[in-house]
Amino acid sequence: MTKPAHSQKTDLNSNSNPNSDHAWKEFEIPFQTYPRGTELFQQGSGAEEVFCIDSGVVKLLRLEDDGQELIVDLRFARSLVGSAAVIMEEPHPVTAITLTPSCVRRIPATVFRCLLQKDVELSWRVHRMHSRKVYDDVNRIAHLGCLSARQRIEYLFIQLFSALGLNQHQKDITLPMLLRNREIAALVAVTPEYFSRVLRQMQKEQLIRIGKGHLIITDPERLWRPA
Repeated sequence: MTKPAHSQKTDLNSNSNPNSDHAWKEFEIPFQTYPRGTELFQQGSGAEEVFCIDSGVVKLLRLEDDGQELIVDLRFARSLVGSAAVIMEEPHPVTAITLTPSCVRRIPATVFRCLLQKDVELSWRVHRMHSRKVYDDVNRIAHLGCLSARQRIEYLFIQLFSALGLNQHQKDITLPMLLRNREIAALVAVTPEYFSRVLRQMQKEQLIRIGKGHLIITDPERLWRPA
């Protein structure tokens, strides 16, 4: 596993981030900054820590017995990664890898479970985080059945804008292509070939310009998003 590029104490009493909860102060949990491409944990490994994402993007990958690799989901700032496996005391079902430089708080499993049992406020926050994920997953499944592939692709771009802190109201936004085409296609349930066709059509409509390793979204306001 790659070593963190930077480690620094933070104000654990801050309420600006749900992960910066007062409960961490007892254990003086610092955040650590990891470069892109850092493996936080591997599929099948024991769940020994919970990873609280203060900033950045993490992708979750699943490797099947036949060697097929599937991107399962993305995790953004203010997410807990690995918490379900820690609570269940089961091995990690996926591999977690940073897509961007990420600030992460690593909470030992024993500490996390202890805090859930004795700190009502923290336990409630974790319940809300898990409930938000379930809620979002239900919406994502509904989108797969109700939205066109083009709408799902455009909405994924909107989500990446938000995760990367980009201003969605300005023109000509550069969106780094953090994922391979086949990974983006898997997230929106289309083939890589179809995803490429949609990009070419969007370029023909002058909605995007395709660069090397990035897209330029000429007018983000034209992208589909929920009402």
